[in-house]
Amino acid sequence: MATSRRLVSTALALACMAATSLSCRSSLGAVNAGVHPLPQDAGRLAAMEAAKLTVEIINECSGFPVPWIPWSADVSVRGAAGSYRVDRQLKVGLLPNGSHLRIESVPQNSPNSFVLIVSGGAAPSTTLVLDNGSREWRSNTSAPLLAKVIGVPFEAHHLEALLRGCYPTEFGGFPTLYGDDRLLMPFGENGRAYYQREVGNGPWRLQTLFYPGTGLEPAWRMDLFDMQARWPRRFVVNGIASKPLRIDMRLSNIAIASLPLTMFESKIPSSSRPISLDAINLRRLLAP
Repeated sequence: MATSRRLVSTALALACMAATSLSCRSSLGAVNAGVHPLPQDAGRLAAMEAAKLTVEIINECSGFPVPWIPWSADVSVRGAAGSYRVDRQLKVGLLPNGSHLRIESVPQNSPNSFVLIVSGGAAPSTTLVLDNGSREWRSNTSAPLLAKVIGVPFEAHHLEALLRGCYPTEFGGFPTLYGDDRLLMPFGENGRAYYQREVGNGPWRLQTLFYPGTGLEPAWRMDLFDMQARWPRRFVVNGIASKPLRIDMRLSNIAIASLPLTMFESKIPSSSRPISLDAINLRRLLAP
């Protein structure tokens, strides 16, 4: 029996070390500096504390910034997605609980400017307006567009939770504790989120997220840095099972804002020409 337990512990430790080694590398195999070190032991399965830990994390995400207050931020995005360079300055505005999203490229009214509007509710829609309104792409979901950009069909309504450092919002399976200050929460089909807290009874802060993929490997990894006022200001995304992906996002000028609903309505000129997803020029969209 003791031998069996040792074998199980060894297997778990090796699996964890292998996952750590994999997650610290990009799709191209190079070690990335913008990642948090992950626990390298098997940890302790926290079956008895599962409900308590989940409630603690959910309650923390219900705090500041209050989910039902609109907010806006400036976002700098740099890196690479597939064979494309990414270099954009954006303004992002969200209505309560990510129900509506507006992303504008900066500056507007330039040849390569765009506006992306995502509306939730009973009739969800996604509209991408390009070239000063001369072309537009529409869909009832944001997944196809984001799959084209980052390689996985990521839904835009998760964006607010990510920017607030609160994703995932649903959990599955039992958490694993590493000492008193590190926590692993599984979610989705093969996703996992690592949290840390500075003091024994302090709030849990999301540090590293592995977003679920279609196979055994997660699609991509996100590491959160530079916590200010309980809000992460830097996000580093590395592809794993998805296309080669390396994106560094930095937030600034985060503010509770007055964002009228009309701001999230698509105002398309009558002369605008509908285009297909294949007709969207990623090179111009991501780095003009």
